[in-house]
Amino acid sequence: MRRRRRGRAWRLLGWAVCGVAALLAAAATGGYLWLRSSLPQTTGSIALPGLAASVDVVRDRRGIPHIRAWTDSDAYLALGFVHAQDRFFQMELMRRLGAGRLAELIGSAAVGIDRRMRIFDLYRLAEAAFDHLGPETRAALEAYAEGVNAYIDTHPGVLAPELAILLAPRPEPWRPADSLVWGRLMAMRLSENMWTEALRAGLAERLEPKRIDELWPDLRGEAPPSLGAAQDGADPEFFDALLRAWPPPLAPVTASNVWAVSGRHTETGRPILANDPHLGFSAPILWYLARVETPTLSTSGATVPG
Repeated sequence: MRRRRRGRAWRLLGWAVCGVAALLAAAATGGYLWLRSSLPQTTGSIALPGLAASVDVVRDRRGIPHIRAWTDSDAYLALGFVHAQDRFFQMELMRRLGAGRLAELIGSAAVGIDRRMRIFDLYRLAEAAFDHLGPETRAALEAYAEGVNAYIDTHPGVLAPELAILLAPRPEPWRPADSLVWGRLMAMRLSENMWTEALRAGLAERLEPKRIDELWPDLRGEAPPSLGAAQDGADPEFFDALLRAWPPPLAPVTASNVWAVSGRHTETGRPILANDPHLGFSAPILWYLARVETPTLSTSGATVPG
């Protein structure tokens, strides 16, 4: 009897282990398929609203998209689509940071950052800037937004695993201001000279202009910072408060270098412009390599998702 009971116990234990293993395998398979549903479709064809003609998107062995379109508008739409395919969570974080709406996504930890960003009011400035752009630039931004929204509306799987994990609501449609606010955010990240401008403005409350010029001589004809003049008569503590209010994620470290070579000194006869952005490492990185070709446009290099 003991041997029978012991054998039955071992069989039950075996069935239990097999059941748990099957559940774990099913969960792993489901998780794998769920994650795969967020990956971009890189073969076949996708019908996108808004295209005037067919567009070819070919990804090379490094995953870099090469976009060939018949019109510039279609090319911008396709670029918005592939950006969203690969980096939508990064894009969503960027526009929420610019609008002061991170807390809606990640909770109370972002309330302080949101409060500061709304004080700076960068998103309203981005909205206002759109109205002052030329018609070609506005059309490009609108086409790009159409491409992002085409991805939001047509992608059959998970838009971004991070958004699902955060239980985020369905993303709002992309707007041109969502793209323009990136320039404002980048300006904040590269405004390392604000410390010097704030110091100069603070000293201007106490020192004569000629003493200020001794500390910051006018080298190579460069114009001196204008913040001191703009805040003439301001409370000396104003600038300290401004620096304390700067959102930590956008705290600048330094600015960037840029240089140009005249076409007189190049083999092609065309000028060369190069930039060394002093930006920190991140995952994913800020840049997104792409190539865009149309009958009137040929460009390749670093774009920015969003």
